[in-house]
Amino acid sequence: TDFDTYVGSIPTHDYRVTHNAWLSSIGSPTGDITFDLGADRQIQKLAMWTSISYSINEFDVLTALSADFSDAAYVGTFYAADDPDTSLDVQIFDLTDSFGRYVKFNIKSSFGLEYTTVSEVAFDVTGVTVIPEPSTYLLLGTMVLAVAVSKRKKLVKR
Repeated sequence: TDFDTYVGSIPTHDYRVTHNAWLSSIGSPTGDITFDLGADRQIQKLAMWTSISYSINEFDVLTALSADFSDAAYVGTFYAADDPDTSLDVQIFDLTDSFGRYVKFNIKSSFGLEYTTVSEVAFDVTGVTVIPEPSTYLLLGTMVLAVAVSKRKKLVKR
């Protein structure tokens, strides 16, 4: 589904349904959440739904091409709202555009004292077109040339 269409449909979430939320361990309101987007993407925005009272507050967002985040790019620090009148509605965060397959939330604080919740997350991404490197063309050209020379030698021997 297209990000703008999905977010524009104004989906809301029932905070009483626990199977559609991420919950930290009791006593650990901070920590990391890592998302695998399934392929390298250009990442532009994130939409997040939170629940009342125990929702995420301050968090950093990192993106990376590798699962170990050895090539991580910091794309911003954000603050989610915890207003009981709006916390079940979507909150949109503009990220510094980056490329990656993995996205990590480093949760720095929450509105809950005992644990943190995040109900749902969606990312505004575009696919990345893979452009072959010059070495790929060189290898392909060498193979074609080798096949042509081999065929020519066979024809000459006849």
